Amino acid sequence: MVLAISEAMTGHVEMRDKIDAVERVASEISQAVEYQRSATHAIAHHVRDVTDQGRELDNGARAIRTDADAILAQSHQLSAMANGVAASAATMVGQVDGFLDELRAA
Repeated sequence: MVLAISEAMTGHVEMRDKIDAVERVASEISQAVEYQRSATHAIAHHVRDVTDQGRELDNGARAIRTDADAILAQSHQLSAMANGVAASAATMVGQVDGFLDELRAA
């Protein structure tokens, strides 16, 4: 009977050791899962940040494009005005030359 009790105790100790080993493995797995969850969360956060920055860059590029289009339109207007001023100046030069010719002839 003592032998049976001793064997039962030994079996119980071995079973407890195995349960402890399984609990350690389960704890390590749980820690690894938590680490992976944390890493996944950090990656998702960085992806969100990069996406937001990309949106900001895109909005900035659109604003620059809009401003560039406005500047181009203004430069066309200025060019047309400069051509008008040049034509007026040429006409005035012709008028002044004609006036001077009349003065010389008189």
